[in-house]
Amino acid sequence: MFISLRSKLSHWLLRQRFAKRYALANLVCPSTGELIRAAGRRSAPILLPAISHIFYHQASVELECAENSLRTLLWNIPETDEVILYDKGGTLPARCFDALARQHWRSWAVHREVRPDMAAYTYGMNHSVPMARAPVVMVWRSDYVYPKGLYEKYLRHIANYDIVLPYAVHIGAAHVRADFVRENWEKLENYDADFWRANAAETYSIYESQDPVHFAIRAKTWARLGGLNHRLWGYGWQFGEFAARLRRDLPYRRVKYFDHAWPIHQNHASSLMVRTEGYDAKKAEEDRVGRERFAKFLGGPEMFACYEYRWRQKLPPIPPDERQ
Repeated sequence: MFISLRSKLSHWLLRQRFAKRYALANLVCPSTGELIRAAGRRSAPILLPAISHIFYHQASVELECAENSLRTLLWNIPETDEVILYDKGGTLPARCFDALARQHWRSWAVHREVRPDMAAYTYGMNHSVPMARAPVVMVWRSDYVYPKGLYEKYLRHIANYDIVLPYAVHIGAAHVRADFVRENWEKLENYDADFWRANAAETYSIYESQDPVHFAIRAKTWARLGGLNHRLWGYGWQFGEFAARLRRDLPYRRVKYFDHAWPIHQNHASSLMVRTEGYDAKKAEEDRVGRERFAKFLGGPEMFACYEYRWRQKLPPIPPDERQ
């Protein structure tokens, strides 16, 4: 009230014509700090997106695969959602970012892999997921293509759960590369389950293998779980460890595996189905080192043997009527 009276008097003085009006106004007029403090209004928050998407791409995945994948992501999500084009290794061209031009929120994150651990999935996930501005984060990988309607399934279930995952994916046979997917695009757009099953090397159960390849998660849940354990960076063992922590730290009723038309893995140069002899040897060495690292993490080879024994005992399938 006092500030308001001083302001009114100062304003009146400044409109007068006598010589000492400015000197008097300087005595009466509140400072900028006093005016701001008297306003007492907190800054209005900007309107943030409801959902963030990590489009996760690494340099070993061919560009044609990534472009196919991005196209299926865009037919799944609305323009109001945030998309983070996470370009690990920096191999995507500008046209991939241009494809997101209609999104209200888009960003392109690129990092150089200057250390071996920076090329690992643990590094990329722990780096990218905290970038999201929304309370819910969905992860999409550039070596997969996604059927329509998957987003709606995520959205429907994440309202009642902390993490939501497709029950399974199709791992394409050796010929299911980017060009094959494009040649059969209609069978993807109008999803032909029999066709993709016939062209799959296997249908891989994310639930039974406890390998969380794709998911939607609450950002606070990711932070609570601590993301992937970067001590286990390397070839695969970090996923099982994450799944075990997820089952340990979250109530079963907060985790949802659901049925839908399965995402399809496209083969590329580093895929198991099509690796060259030299590349296969390199991956075998990565696997060996990863096993040693995980055994050390668990406390020794005996602990690792017990873990592997239990891990190979696949979880019993969830009945189809519980995957709705």
